[in-house]
Amino acid sequence: MTTLSPLVIAICEQHYIEAGRRNGCGRCPIHAQCTAPMNGWSWEALAEHNRKINEAVAKRAEG
Repeated sequence: MTTLSPLVIAICEQHYIEAGRRNGCGRCPIHAQCTAPMNGWSWEALAEHNRKINEAVAKRAEG
């Protein structure tokens, strides 16, 4: 299964858990991709969802 990259985890920690306070993820640059609906409830769908999140972060890092 595709797991979330360390960069995704770092972005999540920065925008959601930063400084020990929970401030929500609404301003996170990958919020839309993270909260996008999955195509079903299977391990394959979860892997595809994680892949898309990883791609969104990679594109953000590039430009």
